[in-house]
Amino acid sequence: MRLRGGGEGLGGVWYKGHMDGVEIDGSRWRRRYVPSIEATELLRIDARLATLGRGLGAMRLRIGEGLLRLEALGGVHALGFPTLESYAREALGRSGRWGSDVRGLARRLAGLPALRAALASGRLSSSMVELVARVATPDDEVAWVERAATMHVRAMRAELKAARVEVVDDLPRPRSTLRATVDRVDAWAFERARLMLEAVGASKGDGVIEAMLAEGLTEILARHPDTDLPHALTAEAEDDERAWRAEMAAIRETAEAAVDALKPVAAASYEPEAEIDWPEEVTAIDARLRDVASKLARRDLELGELARRADFHEIWRILGYRSLDHYARERIGLSPSSVSARVALAKRVAALPELREAITAGAIGYASAALVARVAGPATADSWIARAKVRTVKLLREEVEAVELVARAEGEAVTQMAPPDDEVLEGVRAIERSVIEVVTAGRSEGQMSGTMGQSGAEGPSGQSGGGVEVGMTTLQMSVGEDVARFWRALERLHGGLEEAGDESFVAFLVRAVMRPWAGVSSGGIEYEDVYVRDRWRCQSPVCTSRNVTPHHVVFRSRGGGEERENLVSLCEKCHLELVHGGRMRVGGVAPGGLSWGAVGWGYGVGGVDAGCGR
Repeated sequence: MRLRGGGEGLGGVWYKGHMDGVEIDGSRWRRRYVPSIEATELLRIDARLATLGRGLGAMRLRIGEGLLRLEALGGVHALGFPTLESYAREALGRSGRWGSDVRGLARRLAGLPALRAALASGRLSSSMVELVARVATPDDEVAWVERAATMHVRAMRAELKAARVEVVDDLPRPRSTLRATVDRVDAWAFERARLMLEAVGASKGDGVIEAMLAEGLTEILARHPDTDLPHALTAEAEDDERAWRAEMAAIRETAEAAVDALKPVAAASYEPEAEIDWPEEVTAIDARLRDVASKLARRDLELGELARRADFHEIWRILGYRSLDHYARERIGLSPSSVSARVALAKRVAALPELREAITAGAIGYASAALVARVAGPATADSWIARAKVRTVKLLREEVEAVELVARAEGEAVTQMAPPDDEVLEGVRAIERSVIEVVTAGRSEGQMSGTMGQSGAEGPSGQSGGGVEVGMTTLQMSVGEDVARFWRALERLHGGLEEAGDESFVAFLVRAVMRPWAGVSSGGIEYEDVYVRDRWRCQSPVCTSRNVTPHHVVFRSRGGGEERENLVSLCEKCHLELVHGGRMRVGGVAPGGLSWGAVGWGYGVGGVDAGCGR
């Protein structure tokens, strides 16, 4: 069996294949063919990936320096944004954490001019600079730069770890899919329980599911303190997991070290990005930042598409690297997790040419594109792109999450669902209000409102309040492998309990989450009804804070009263620094008839309307 073939050197067509029915060392190999690729195309892709990797590092540095300049001039607030993170998300189309990271990198490199120059010129990759910046000082940075230029990133990581310098794992975390077939009543109850935990501070995604499982385990142990827990739920299991991961890391390290010992540090042909002479005027800095961010989005997409091809054709293997992760770190010069994220988006965009065109044209930002890619299909892409053009990222995310919630609970394909209309959005918001009321307004679980048609019916499992049979649906969730193991182990434990009966594991988790919070008294918080109505969220269309205060739309100093139509929930920064500071405008009638505006919101969201009053 031939596993790898080609001409002499890189002069031929390269391919790889596994054949059915072949047994090697007791294991059967399944058929897998990697399509051939011409050597000239292989080298073109490799060279372009290396160039893009260096360029993206330099562009991130430029944006970070622009953000530092903008902050120094008070420009974030002047443009109508409460935080730098909200500016990065809404104006630059990036996550708030990304904005903080690039600003932090620029701040560190401001005192390390040699290291900054190495990143800006492409001499050192982003992966290497991130490491060196942790240890270099103004006195020794030149020596560090010279040394890093002759080292592999893997070797530098290993050296810093040995010196007890904190080095964050940069590998993508493995994911697993959980599926549970339940009736629609249980499915919607599960979604309400998720919202409940988010309302009390659990992080979205894995954090919420893990919190639900922890509540379930607590309930089982409270009833059966002598339960013999499965190994997967014990501290020993965590030790085993850490030991297994350490063993796999050691194997990977050994394999990559063996390859690196035979390969010189890969040089990248790179023409440095032009330096930016940042202006002194806030709106001019903002315009320059948006322009660079749009260019970065296009390059990110190109890198993802090329890295996808590099993985598809196993170019990394042909060039002698141990894995795509190894190739990403050493050749492209970016962390494996960041390359993996770009590849994932590129895969989704490949089926949605309209989305690629929107990104390339700068019609929507990178963050909006990533949200649209989660839910759009060939039949719905145009409508989602149109919606993204007139929504802030915050509001677009809320609409995407609403559709995902409905799709999970109803067992529908999310890619077949168009953007939500007013009725669907209000239904989901009503469900969120109902679970918040359990915590803040003293309502009991049985009093919860905010249902949506058949899906929210109260009553015995499998029946609506009117005794009508409801259909079944399959909940499907992508979670980390450790959370998936926790779920499956607890599910088996629950199934073995005598009192479980016909109760589904999903229904058990809902009960474990909801009962501890049912009937909690409010504590008499002033304006609590306004906060619950607004779901304890700042209502600014660009702010995600939940630390809210009451704002009178018509100021009390101008005759505004306490009518609930004149009250809206805003965080302290939006309330005091932006609205009362004259940097953000809000008018109309709460909650659904509000209009908003700010100087810096002129990027296609229609600063007054844009769905901001929804």
